[in-house]
Amino acid sequence: MHGIDAFGGQVASLAPASLPDERAGGLDSTVFCAGALTCVAQAIEDGRSIAEIVWMGGAVAVGGNMTAAAEFNAWMDPTAADDVLTSGVSMKMIPLDVTERFEWSAVKR
Repeated sequence: MHGIDAFGGQVASLAPASLPDERAGGLDSTVFCAGALTCVAQAIEDGRSIAEIVWMGGAVAVGGNMTAAAEFNAWMDPTAADDVLTSGVSMKMIPLDVTERFEWSAVKR
């Protein structure tokens, strides 16, 4: 779905992320996640406070894009998705139903 490297062939242009600082506490704000919910689930498990999660993932009334029922971001880590969805943290979901309505393209400079 997202190319051989899962980043539309652009993984080589991405800078590596630094590890979180040990002093990092609660996030106390809105967290936007456009991929698997693995890190968000870990933050919740670690007891970090999150005000709200906005997740581009899942599907409601359409089939999946990885299997007949699984959307890619949920399919990548279904346990994390379940943990986050049942955590009680306020959540907004932007499902595949919405994102399939838009055509995405790379900007060439």
